[in-house]
Amino acid sequence: MMRTICHQRFTQWKHPWNDMIPEIGQLLMITALAAASLQFLIGLRIFTLDQSTRMTLVKRFTMIQCLSIFLAISCLGYSFLNDDFSVLYVALNSNTNLPVPYKVAAIWGAHEGSLLLWMFLLSFWGVTLAFSKKFSDQETMLKIYSLSILGLVSLSFILFIIYTSNPFERVFPMPDQKNDEFFLSITFGFNVDLRHKRTCGVKHFKIPFQRLFPYLRGNSVGGKDRMGTFRDLI
Repeated sequence: MMRTICHQRFTQWKHPWNDMIPEIGQLLMITALAAASLQFLIGLRIFTLDQSTRMTLVKRFTMIQCLSIFLAISCLGYSFLNDDFSVLYVALNSNTNLPVPYKVAAIWGAHEGSLLLWMFLLSFWGVTLAFSKKFSDQETMLKIYSLSILGLVSLSFILFIIYTSNPFERVFPMPDQKNDEFFLSITFGFNVDLRHKRTCGVKHFKIPFQRLFPYLRGNSVGGKDRMGTFRDLI
């Protein structure tokens, strides 16, 4: 009973910026897009920079990209908790009678939100690669090239999300209530199903791919030939 009252008070409270939350999420996605673009371009020596400066900038843009996508997911979650049915994704996947845990799970329960979560996990793995201590000084350029390829992959997917699967798309006129049919046959565990496990499994292979690709661009990096590099990665 107390939980229901708290939830009702939360949904009834309206901050002046409430109506702008989806637009803030959209701006955060554009920020992540710009960060991924710079991460890709700087790593490919488009700009004349020394190695340490290039490494520092690539790290920072990787962090900006990850943080922007995380905040975008938070904005989407805020729209779900506030029952903002002017957002098409919320209107299609939630209703006012849905319990709070299900609303949180609905953030990644459909196509657009699932892609957004996947992008966050991918960018998080990029941050772990950027701050990895397993690279020697001779392999610093390998790390930079790897993060550059990761920026290209992120750039492609963020463009796809913004232009074809945007979770912040508005709908007018705003519906008052969503039917319960979508949630009749699912449980909270649905959102950690085999599809997402396969997605996460594929995502983990991005890092070895990013390490292998820069080596294949030339005959050697850090004094190792191609076959030696391939054996190291395996």
